[in-house]
Amino acid sequence: MPSISKIRLTNVVYEEGLKRYNDEIFRFGGHNGAILLENGGGKTVFIQTVLQAILPHVDVADRKIKSTLQLENAPAHIAIEWIMNDEPRRYVVTAVSLFMTNNGLDSLRYVYEYSANDPNGIEGIPFVREGKDGKRPAERGEMQDYYSHMKEKSFLARTFNTIKEYKAFIEEQYHIISSEWESIVKINSSEGGVEAFFDECKSTNQLFDRLLIPTVESSIVGHDENLFADMFEKQHTSFKHYKKLKETIEENKLIQQELEKYVQTYEQLHQSELVYLKAKQRAKGAWLEILKQKQSCEDERTAIWKKLEEWKNSYDTHKRKSASYEILVEETLWNEFDQQYKMALARRDEKEEELIQQEKDYYSLKLAELKEKRKEHEERLAYIEDEMKKLDQADELVSYADELEIAKRTLLGCFMEQLDAIEKEEQGLRYELNPVELRLEQLTKEKEDLERKERHARDHLSGIKSRIDSRTKDIDHLKQQLLANPSQEQVEEEMEKWVQRHQWLDDEIICLQQEVKQLIQEEKEAEARKEVYQHDLSSTKIEQENTAYQLKEIQQEEKALIKKLASLRPQWATLESVHINEATIKMRMIEQIEKRTKERNTLLVRERMAYRFVDDYSEQDTFFSDAFLEQQLKSWKNQFDYLVTGVEYLQSLDEKDRVKKKDFQLWPITLITTGKSKERLVEKIKQVSDRLQFPIIVISTEEAVTIHDEQFPHYWIEPRHWNEAIDPEAFHAWKESIKTDAKETTKLREEKEDEIKAWQDVYRDFQKFLQSHPYEKVENLHKTHAQLVRQIEQLTMTIKNERARIDELRTKIAHYQSQTHLYREEMQGIEGKIEKGKQYLQYKKEVEEEQKKQKQWEETIVSLEKEIKRVNMRIHDVMEQKAAIEDRIHSLQRD
Repeated sequence: MPSISKIRLTNVVYEEGLKRYNDEIFRFGGHNGAILLENGGGKTVFIQTVLQAILPHVDVADRKIKSTLQLENAPAHIAIEWIMNDEPRRYVVTAVSLFMTNNGLDSLRYVYEYSANDPNGIEGIPFVREGKDGKRPAERGEMQDYYSHMKEKSFLARTFNTIKEYKAFIEEQYHIISSEWESIVKINSSEGGVEAFFDECKSTNQLFDRLLIPTVESSIVGHDENLFADMFEKQHTSFKHYKKLKETIEENKLIQQELEKYVQTYEQLHQSELVYLKAKQRAKGAWLEILKQKQSCEDERTAIWKKLEEWKNSYDTHKRKSASYEILVEETLWNEFDQQYKMALARRDEKEEELIQQEKDYYSLKLAELKEKRKEHEERLAYIEDEMKKLDQADELVSYADELEIAKRTLLGCFMEQLDAIEKEEQGLRYELNPVELRLEQLTKEKEDLERKERHARDHLSGIKSRIDSRTKDIDHLKQQLLANPSQEQVEEEMEKWVQRHQWLDDEIICLQQEVKQLIQEEKEAEARKEVYQHDLSSTKIEQENTAYQLKEIQQEEKALIKKLASLRPQWATLESVHINEATIKMRMIEQIEKRTKERNTLLVRERMAYRFVDDYSEQDTFFSDAFLEQQLKSWKNQFDYLVTGVEYLQSLDEKDRVKKKDFQLWPITLITTGKSKERLVEKIKQVSDRLQFPIIVISTEEAVTIHDEQFPHYWIEPRHWNEAIDPEAFHAWKESIKTDAKETTKLREEKEDEIKAWQDVYRDFQKFLQSHPYEKVENLHKTHAQLVRQIEQLTMTIKNERARIDELRTKIAHYQSQTHLYREEMQGIEGKIEKGKQYLQYKKEVEEEQKKQKQWEETIVSLEKEIKRVNMRIHDVMEQKAAIEDRIHSLQRD
């Protein structure tokens, strides 16, 4: 049989709503337990209510459950959680929801098997729902929907149309045997019946006869409790029921076989569950590992993206630095080439100056040499003239001179004639020579002009070539600077891309600047909103702190009150709120004050009686009788199936019977009960005989019917002190004992009055607390505090969001500004490229123009060379003519 783990009672209301279980869970954990309740606390109600989850609609002690509980307003929900297996831990919950219909009592029956930590276990069943005014018990329709939903959701959940099906199912599937629990009903069949039942089972045999044997017999299939008696009465031989016993044994064997099969099946189920659990654990482990690896991959992916972003930034930085480095290298090379060019230009200027100086020196030396030769010729000429003058002065030469003079004159005549002829011929030749020389001079001038033009053209061509070479080098240098792959790219094509990129960057920079301006405005607005929110947050926090301070003071007063309440009733130490349990506490305190007032009044009566005993008997030497029994009958009536006083019995009769029985004069000291309860009532009265004032007669209802006069034979229970007070010494001892009892009663009465005062003081504090801090005020404070806390959370979250928004805006602004800076740098680089590209195009244009000029000058030089060649040929012809004429002239001059 499974053991009870938990019992849950929800909306169990009894004693006209004065007592209830709102939503209570009793935790046994499979162990034996005891529930302590005071007299009248509802022990029988508790047992009957719990039994509903096993035996729906069962009556206990002739009480119907519909009369015991108030079911008109809302259903009562009863559930028991049973431990089916320890390892692994398996539970089953049996739940019954009782409610009233037009046809009477009805119920919903529900069974669900589950493992540990199942959210749909006994604590997860929605017996309590949230309503407009707080929590409320679930309605019949809501529970029916829940049970149907669970039945559709899980094959382990079952509902039942009839109580018979319900009992049969839990008995067959979970060994919750109905007959065993019917024994509980039997034991509790009367108020206080447990004690009476076991009082009659004082020996082991009696316990077997009254409880165990009937229970075993009732569990046997087809058993009739009068079977053996009938068989012994009708059949006086044991052979006739031998076959019946044999069949029972065979049936038990079959039952044992079925049980073994069931055990094997359950063992297979258990093994399957273990395999399933292991597979589930492996699947869960694999799932957790997959989640872990997925998270790891996500983290790694995030890290890779982060590294990629860092690499991109690093690559962009490296690219800029590389470009800067290339620019620096190119600038360095350009500076070196420029320096070399300047040095070469300086060396050329020096060489030209040296050339001019050398030419100047050369011509100076030539002039000096010519001047020296001229001087030598002049000196030789002077020497010859001196010698000639000396010869002219000699005497021997005088005759020779005359002869010479004559000869000269003769020769002169011939010479003059020939000279005239030669001069004429020479003059003719010179006439011929003059046009030739003139022509030669013209040709020479023409040649010189042509050569000068050629030199000029060659100088121009050389300058053009040098400029072309210089510009070509500059173009190549610019091409190397501008193009990544000069062999496959063209500056003109790239120039268009650069211009487009420059325009795009310019547009992007303008857009980014507008974005930055807008983001800065949004940042200012966000800052302003954040300041407003922070101001609201500060004021809200101050208000919340004030509310929290008020709640704290109320809570401190409430704790102090709970402490006072706990001093009266320890169970109240677990109270969380006085307001939630206001009605219960108030009702309990009123009940306790009334109870203690009644007890005090009882003690006052006892005290008066005790002191009356003392007053009456303290001065007496012999005994005189008196006693009392009044208040006990009210509580005893609930413990007996029938108990009335004689006067009540007499009044219940009709007039005729009442007249007949009026002659019996002892009705005021007579108690009437049933025959089976008579002995128990006698024992009960004997237990309190020390408090009796008069003898008490106990008769059964059958005996009461037979009473007609005062001569009716009867038995009474006299007060205990009557027998004890007959002997003087005993009477003296009794007097001392009643004095002691009177003092103890006085002490008890004073203690009870102290208790009443303590309860009244606490009740007064309780009322004062409720007046000072009514539930509506506290609830409003809690709502205000909760609302303020939510406002603070919302404001904190809003401020956090605004800060995040500001950070995001600042990040965007920084990103856009950084992007703008990068675009500006790129634009500057592109502008440099465009500038160099324009310079490249300008150089290329200049080269093309110079190449055109070069071509023109080359053509000019070719034509000049041809012209010079032609002029040279003509000069050569003229020179030959001149030479021929000069030869003839020289020959004439020689002749």
